[in-house]
Amino acid sequence: MNGSLDSASELLLSKEDRQLSLEDDVDRQSKVSQSPRKFFWIFFVAQALLIALYTIGSITIIRGLSSPTPRPSPPIPDLTLSYATKKFVSLQDSPFAGPPGAEVDHSWSNLVQGVNLRVSADELAVSSQSSVPLPEGGGHLAWLSVYHEIHCVKMLRQWHFRHHYFANITEKDELHWTSHAEHCLDLLLQTAICHADTSLVTFRDNPHTCVDWDQFTGSLRERVVPEEEMHRLRNPLLLFPDV
Repeated sequence: MNGSLDSASELLLSKEDRQLSLEDDVDRQSKVSQSPRKFFWIFFVAQALLIALYTIGSITIIRGLSSPTPRPSPPIPDLTLSYATKKFVSLQDSPFAGPPGAEVDHSWSNLVQGVNLRVSADELAVSSQSSVPLPEGGGHLAWLSVYHEIHCVKMLRQWHFRHHYFANITEKDELHWTSHAEHCLDLLLQTAICHADTSLVTFRDNPHTCVDWDQFTGSLRERVVPEEEMHRLRNPLLLFPDV
């Protein structure tokens, strides 16, 4: 009797062992079959991330290469630059046009008032420049480029009417002022190319985006070097003190 019970128990245990073994085999097969699938998804996600990073990086680089270089800030921090749309004054109404005379000469003199400015060494360093020192009031002498351009237009006008402004010019002086005129023509050409005004010209009334000249010059007033100080300044680098 006991032997029959022992045989039955062994048979039951044997069936349980086989069942457990079968479940282990199924579990192992399931894990084995899931491993390639899991690897595939990891590989897919990694590739997708790499493609996304490559795309973002490429777009950033292309935009950086294709975007225009921003206009640098003026080296003078307190300079006021505000813009408005306006139409240029006609030649007949311009206070700067016409033959020599007291009124037109007065307009040109007022236009170049305040051309000589006092700037600090730090402000010059912004554009890696140096200039003539001003021993009396401190700082250094500088012009803004716009005044250089106006100076050139004024000089060309005077050279155009040289029978009035240079009535007794010598041959040596004529060579000097002819060279100066050529310099001014080249400067104005390069300036026009540099700034490239893109306003449309329709040969009628043409609007332009212009700096508010009164605000602009007003913001420079505290920096103007007095005429008395300029007259006392002696420096070989100061070639054209009379603008």
